Amino acid sequence: MNEKSLLTALQGCSLHAFILLLSACLARAGFGDVEVMDRRMPGQKSRFGGYELRCRAIHGTTEILVIVKVVRDSIRLRMLDELAGAAIRSGAHVGILATPYISKEATSAYGSVHLEVLDGTEIGRLMAKFGLGVRKDGFPDYAYFGELEAASERLLNVIPQIKVGKENHDRAL
Repeated sequence: MNEKSLLTALQGCSLHAFILLLSACLARAGFGDVEVMDRRMPGQKSRFGGYELRCRAIHGTTEILVIVKVVRDSIRLRMLDELAGAAIRSGAHVGILATPYISKEATSAYGSVHLEVLDGTEIGRLMAKFGLGVRKDGFPDYAYFGELEAASERLLNVIPQIKVGKENHDRAL
């Protein structure tokens, strides 16, 4: 895998395309059903607690809830604090902070919540493992990234801007 080229390709993705790619990686990695919450554009706010993805997996008779906060910057302590609060509020078992950049932030038990960081290098490894956007020679598949951006643009044009009240969100949980 050519990490430098793959990092550059990941960092060039729009927010929505990065979220779509991350969703596919997490689903293939066994995180269960991955739901994209309502933030898809950089100017939008996360309406339901500061995270962009919610993963639900069943392990035996136990449902595991993982929330993922996506940032397009290097990781700072404030972001981990926000994720810990969102994980506690949502009742998540694990919180993941994902970025296309390299991060040296180490996390573990953060109070009563387990947090992890998925940086660009780790996301690239997942992509290579599952054959998402990486050619056999280890370089990014730029056609894949181009189609991902085009698909993202089409989705953004057809997704209705429905206002969902907190009561509807809570019922869905």
